Amino acid sequence: FCLQKLPPEFIPDIQKIPMNYLPDTDALAQLYGLLSKLLPHMKEKSATTPPLLKKLSNLILQDPLARIPALARECGVSESSLYAHVKALSGKTPNDFRMDILMSEAIRLLASSDIPVNLVAEQLGFSSANYFRKVFREHTGLTPSQLRKRPTLD
Repeated sequence: FCLQKLPPEFIPDIQKIPMNYLPDTDALAQLYGLLSKLLPHMKEKSATTPPLLKKLSNLILQDPLARIPALARECGVSESSLYAHVKALSGKTPNDFRMDILMSEAIRLLASSDIPVNLVAEQLGFSSANYFRKVFREHTGLTPSQLRKRPTLD
C-alpha cells in the first residue's frame, strides 16, 4: 500500500505520538491506531511484473537447468542486454534472479506438498539434495524441514 499525501486531519494524531528512541506500549498503540485509520486512505500498489522478467521467470521454471546464454536467446536479447535489463528491473544479476525464482518455487513446493526434498531438488535442477539444502538455507535462513514445520496462514 502507498499513501501519496497525508490527509491533514491526521497531523494532530501524528504529533501526539512520542518520538523516543525506546517507544513504550502507549506510543506503539497510538502508532498502530493511526495506521489503522490511515489504511482506508491508502491505495494498493499494483505489482505488475515487467514482461521480460515474467518471460524469464517462466523460462526458468520450465527448464531450471537452462543457462543464461540460452535464456537470453529465448528472450530474444543478447546476454549483455539481458544482464542490463534484469539488473535495471530487479536490481539483481540474471543468476541471482534465477536463484530467487528457483527458491520461490522450492518454498511453494515444500509448503504445499509432501514431495521429498530430494525430488524437489531434482525437479529444480540441483545436482544433489545436500547442495539444494545448503542453498535453500542460505537463501531463506531455514532448512526445508524447518519450513515445512512452520505454521501456515490460510
